[in-house]
Amino acid sequence: MDKQFNRETRYVVFKLTDMQNALSPLENGLIYDALVKINHYRTNRGKSHLTCVVVEEDWPEYEPTWRAIEARMDIANGDDNG
Repeated sequence: MDKQFNRETRYVVFKLTDMQNALSPLENGLIYDALVKINHYRTNRGKSHLTCVVVEEDWPEYEPTWRAIEARMDIANGDDNG
């Protein structure tokens, strides 16, 4: 298969300590309220709340993680590279 794997931005992540240090209590509350609304949206559509693993770009696991995801996508798309 000729389709090349492309990294895409699919999620927004807020680090809790950044939120606590950078935002006011009101701003934190607004984000919390938005998350509650999003979780209700997902639940109403039969989806679970998102539970994710986050690997920061400056961690040594970052590129190996991307390579693992790319390899999984290649297998899922039937690309055996040979």
